[in-house]
This record gives sequence, C-alpha cells and structure tokens, in this order.
Amino acid sequence: MFGQGIPRSFLWFVSLCAVLSIGIISCGGDDGDNWIGTWAIETVDGQSYEQVLEEGEEVKASIVTNNWTFNDDGTMEAELAVQIESTEEGFEFSGEVSIKIMGTYSLSGPNYTLTVTSEETGAFGDGSSTDVDTGTWSRTGNTLTLTSDEDGTIIVFKKK
Repeated sequence: MFGQGIPRSFLWFVSLCAVLSIGIISCGGDDGDNWIGTWAIETVDGQSYEQVLEEGEEVKASIVTNNWTFNDDGTMEAELAVQIESTEEGFEFSGEVSIKIMGTYSLSGPNYTLTVTSEETGAFGDGSSTDVDTGTWSRTGNTLTLTSDEDGTIIVFKKK
C-alpha cells in the first residue's frame, strides 16, 4: 500500500521510542544531583536525537515536542512528537507521530529502575506498551546521562 519503507520505518521508530522510554528515568540526591524537572533528549549513543530517528536517506525526522518531566514523587511523564517524511521505491509519505509516556522510577545511589507505559498515536497508527529498564545514571550540572543495563544504550538529556 505505502511501500515497505514506511512499515519498517514505523517499526524502527516504535522500537527506538521503547528503548528511549526505558532509559529515560534516572534521579537521586539534592537539587544539583537529581533529575526532578523537565528535560530534553540531546543524544543517543553519541548521535543527535534527529539522527537516531532517521533511517538512512529515506527518512527525515524533525522533532516537534521533546519534553521529559520527572516529578519528586517518583512519577514521570513524557511527550514526544516527531514529524516523519519518507520516500522509498517511489512512494512518499509524511505524518506526525506522537507518544505520551507515563511511568514511575526509583533510584538507589547510581542505579535506577524505570517502569513506563507509552501510548503512540498518529500517522502510523495507535498502540501502547509497558517496559521496565534498569541502569546507571549520572548528572553534571544541566546534563543527565543514563546508561541502560539491557543493551548499554547511553541517553544524554539537557535540562529545560
């Protein structure tokens, strides 16, 4: 119908969002040492967030919304919206994908546990998933770095 590039791009995007939502929580300590507040993902494994969302030359991604809010009661909310444009095998497609993530987190020293439920809506369809991730975190000033135990993914946030 739309060509094979769009479903593959969609599945890749949903998988990435699951990984990101898993690695998103890390908190702890006092004001200079916690993740309470609103953050934006800057990089994933050293690549800009836009580069990570793009799949080769066939997909162009533009971030519309990138807000990850960690509350002092151990809950978190995230809103992510990405405009996707894809051209493959003569087919062109564009649309916005929005994801709302809700969850809880706990910290023990440099370790975190994150449980999130995400709801995807938009041009590629609707769906939801629940994931649990553990890992380590560190914070230096306005930079929060999370490293997932599952696959070693490193996500860097900047405080908004």
